Amino acid sequence: MDSGHETNSQKTQEQRDTATAVRIMVGVFAFLLAWGASVVTWGLPGLYLPAVGLVPVVYVMLLLITRG
Repeated sequence: MDSGHETNSQKTQEQRDTATAVRIMVGVFAFLLAWGASVVTWGLPGLYLPAVGLVPVVYVMLLLITRG
C-alpha cells in the first residue's frame, strides 16, 4: 500500500483521534479555568480544597493503572 494514499477508514480513525484529543484538552482547560475562578472567588481555600478533593480520584486512577 502506498504511504501517500490513505484509506477512508484511516482518515476516519485520525479524525476520531483528533476529536478525542480536542475534547480532552478542552476539558483540562475548563477544569483549570474553573479552578482559577475558585481561587479568585474564595482565595486560598479555593486553591487547596479542589486539590484535596481530587486525592481519592487520583488514588483510584493509580489503582486502575497498576491493575493494567
